[in-house]
Amino acid sequence: MFVTIDETDYNILKFTAYRYLDNDKYPNGIEIHYAGGTKIIKTFDTEADRDAFISKLGDTYIQLNSVYYNALYFSAYYKEDIVSDEPSYNVIVHYGIVGSATKLVFKFTSADDQSAFIDKLQAINSGGGGGGGTSEDATLKQDITSSVAVGATNSGTLFKKGMTFTEFAKKILVKVIAPTIQLTTTSSLLNEIGTTLSNVTLKVNISNLGVNYTSLDKVEFISQGQVLDTQDYQAGTTQYTYEVASLSQTTTYIARVYYTDVDGQHYVYKQLDFKFINSSYYGLVDASSVIDDSIIADLNKALLENHNYTYNNINATDERFVFGYPKSYGELSSIKDANNFEYIDSYTKYDIQIDNVDYLFYVLTDPTTIDNATQIYS
Repeated sequence: MFVTIDETDYNILKFTAYRYLDNDKYPNGIEIHYAGGTKIIKTFDTEADRDAFISKLGDTYIQLNSVYYNALYFSAYYKEDIVSDEPSYNVIVHYGIVGSATKLVFKFTSADDQSAFIDKLQAINSGGGGGGGTSEDATLKQDITSSVAVGATNSGTLFKKGMTFTEFAKKILVKVIAPTIQLTTTSSLLNEIGTTLSNVTLKVNISNLGVNYTSLDKVEFISQGQVLDTQDYQAGTTQYTYEVASLSQTTTYIARVYYTDVDGQHYVYKQLDFKFINSSYYGLVDASSVIDDSIIADLNKALLENHNYTYNNINATDERFVFGYPKSYGELSSIKDANNFEYIDSYTKYDIQIDNVDYLFYVLTDPTTIDNATQIYS
């Protein structure tokens, strides 16, 4: 298995030891010893990033003083028991080539601890202690893109250089099903311009945890390309919230839930669109009404995102039907009744400005008397 440090892929099977560096000089830094004597210094943005990197190295490392030695490079060992008032049960380890190797002395206060340590050495060097890749876990030597569907993968799937055989087997044999999420709010999504929403709560529910990925990682709330809040996933917790103090303009909020599988980290997302728009108007006016911006005082409001509207249950007595909306929606092409008869030629169109916004109003030209009528505007 390979890890990338400063744009170079290093085989972690060749890492011989590492130690933590002074945090003031090297923030979240480690020094890695590489076969052949090379030393690599690697720093990380966070302690969590550093720990995640170290976890990739596996569990073949044994600490002595402040250094973590890769036990795969222990070439020989022998026991040295010291009998005295304070007996010591030691294991002397040759590190590297016997004869020219470093000798490491591991001291124990009991024979049982000494035996347990030797058992661990035996397990590591027989392949039983390797996390993050051992000499028995072969890796791909080049990128491979499949030309056919293989197991749980589709044609065109990339199998990356450095992928271990175990990872390869999981990828083709185990189908990853992503978690399912919902993003909801109790606040109105469609609002009139001039309205201010207060204490808007965004709620993420993970309704299906999915299967066969490595971990659920975190929940992010995002708007306008900016991450507003990040919450680590807590086992057993399926609901996460974020509160917006006030909102008065059209805004999109996105929630992402991140999970990790053999290919790395992915996310599923949902979004909510809060819209603030100009009202549309409908209703009845009498034959003598002046058609200008004062007309809206006698009409009903509707929040419409286009000029499609069905006006039902109209009871008119020598009155005219009215429908008006922001001019940016475009002109009507049809006005029909419930029996599909076309009426658009019976209307007069007016251009009216309301609060500096251009509107189109369609007004029935001649007054009518009717019960339970319907007008379909489109």
